[in-house]
Amino acid sequence: MHVTLFRALQSANIPDDAAERVVHAFEEHIDMAITEAMKHYDDRITAMQAVLEAKIDAGFKNMDGRFTGIAGEISGIKGDFSGVRTSIDVLKWAVIAEGTLIMLAGAITGYVKLLA
Repeated sequence: MHVTLFRALQSANIPDDAAERVVHAFEEHIDMAITEAMKHYDDRITAMQAVLEAKIDAGFKNMDGRFTGIAGEISGIKGDFSGVRTSIDVLKWAVIAEGTLIMLAGAITGYVKLLA
């Protein structure tokens, strides 16, 4: 576009240095207009970024709270299993004691029969 503008100015019999200054001024005007137009979008993007960061932070805090709750539930389940383990240990010793008593009863019965 700049070459086209420069050639149009030359064809209008404007000296090359004046045409070059016009093209340069036009380029600066376009750059300033684009920068000014983009500032609005830059401000909006910055605001949206701040909102998104706040929402993400809030989401992570919410997730941390949920994980803390889950960790508490897991600890409770471990406590329940500890109680089950204790019950199984008691049951194991009860079975061993009953087996020992049955074996002793059988041995005594056999010994009594042997004597009689």
